[in-house]
Amino acid sequence: MPAPRPATLPAGKVIASAILLAPLPDGPPVPTMPLLSMTPWATIPDTPADAPADTPVPEVPPQWLVDLRRSPYRRGFYHSEEEFAALHVERERAHLFVSFDNLSQVGHDQIDREAWGYEFARKSGWSQLGIFAFRANWFRNRTLFAYLRQLRDNGLFARYQTVTFAGTSMGAYAACAFSSVAPGAQVIAFSPQSTLSPALVPWEARFPGGRAADWSGDFADAADQTATAQTVYLVYDPTEPADAAHADRFTGPNIVRLRTPRAGHKTALRLRQTDMLSQVVRGLATRTMDAPAFHALYRQSRLQPWYLDALGQRLHARGRTDWLRRLSDIAGRNGRPGMAKALEARAAGPVPHPS
Repeated sequence: MPAPRPATLPAGKVIASAILLAPLPDGPPVPTMPLLSMTPWATIPDTPADAPADTPVPEVPPQWLVDLRRSPYRRGFYHSEEEFAALHVERERAHLFVSFDNLSQVGHDQIDREAWGYEFARKSGWSQLGIFAFRANWFRNRTLFAYLRQLRDNGLFARYQTVTFAGTSMGAYAACAFSSVAPGAQVIAFSPQSTLSPALVPWEARFPGGRAADWSGDFADAADQTATAQTVYLVYDPTEPADAAHADRFTGPNIVRLRTPRAGHKTALRLRQTDMLSQVVRGLATRTMDAPAFHALYRQSRLQPWYLDALGQRLHARGRTDWLRRLSDIAGRNGRPGMAKALEARAAGPVPHPS
């Protein structure tokens, strides 16, 4: 086997952890990383049985590292930068799941932190490229731009029969924006922002940290970057004004709108609470679920406490106490006595004045 050769880096830019190209007998060279030299981790000593009660608990390695060392799937890499990291685990060539962290993961500094959706991809037997975020800057990092392009140029995405980019909120923006490095990929975006550029969406008042990021340069408008994707699934609540406005910026025949009324901005979380998230992502990624099937499945959410509560709030705000009492009755007859009581109490309370 020929000796690995260093990948070509963008002019004037040095990426901290060099990527190596490893030739394979059945495909083009792909980026890999020698874990022992590029991903150091502390040796974890055994804690003696008679150790004092205040002995620090040793940190355990993340599941992805265990998998790369001790599972049948030992091909992959971990590449770390100041603001992001990339994890690749190759399990099979049929499908690559590319995921991006959401805002809530940015502050997690546990040593066993996983990429978004890692356990799901692991159970599905899919290969994965997971992008970690260490700053709440919506992945607006030029080193990341160059890195993803280098993965593309080195043939990583071309190795797989199908590729899915996925994420939620901040991660959904990234899934849409960076899908352009793998033309023909599909995108599953939960409550995405199309951009946070003040020039493009001056009405967006949320996410001050993201809006303060540098929105000049490449990948700034995710709505434009999805033009080369095969299918873009936008999962969002049409009654959430800002999310609906972002969804409206996506146009084209490849856009599929999967509306989730009453889910608010937490569409992925609500689907997970309803035990639907894995089924939805797997169905969309494998192209075994279409929009009618999704909406038929989502209708099962209507008796979930979060759905009833959100609908109750909307009815109360409109002064529809008659409908609130009907909703309370429906909840009570369908095994939701606590929610029925809460809805009845809301109906009996003062009606808000119209603004």
